[in-house]
Amino acid sequence: QAAAAKDFLAAAREFLGSRWVTRFQDVETRGELSVPEQVTMDTISLGDGDSSAPGILAVEKLANESSVVQADFEKAIDSSFEDYLEAQKKWTETENIRDLEYEGDTSVKKLSEKYESDVLDLYKEASIRRVGVDSRWNGIQRKAVIPWSSVIHFKL
Repeated sequence: QAAAAKDFLAAAREFLGSRWVTRFQDVETRGELSVPEQVTMDTISLGDGDSSAPGILAVEKLANESSVVQADFEKAIDSSFEDYLEAQKKWTETENIRDLEYEGDTSVKKLSEKYESDVLDLYKEASIRRVGVDSRWNGIQRKAVIPWSSVIHFKL
C-alpha cells in the first residue's frame, strides 16, 4: 500500500507539474471522466508523438485513486458511530493526553496571571503619567491663566 501511495504521489506531481495543467483552460467530460481541454485538443505538446495519451493516462490514474479514496471514506462513514466513539475514548484515556491537558492548564494559568499583572502595570503607568500631566497643566494654568482671571491684575 505504501508503494502504491508513492506511485500515486509521483504521478500526481508529474501531472500537476506538466505544462497543460499549468496552462489549464477548460474541461471536457468523457464518460464519467473530466479531462482538461488541452489534453483532448492537443493544444500543448508534451513531446514527440501523441500529446494527449500521457495526459489522459494521468487523469485516469487520478480518477482511479480518487474513487479508491472515496470508497474508503464512504466505508468509514458507514461504520457505526458508537465504534468511532469507543475508539476515541480509548485514545483519550492515555496518560499522554492527561499530561498534555495538565501542561495546557498550567500554561493557561501562567498566561492569565501574566496578563493580569500586565494590566495592573498598565494602569499604574497610566496613573503616573496622568499625575505628571495634571501637575504640568496646573503649573501652566497658575502662570498663564490665573493672573488674567483675577479682579486685580497688572495693566499697562
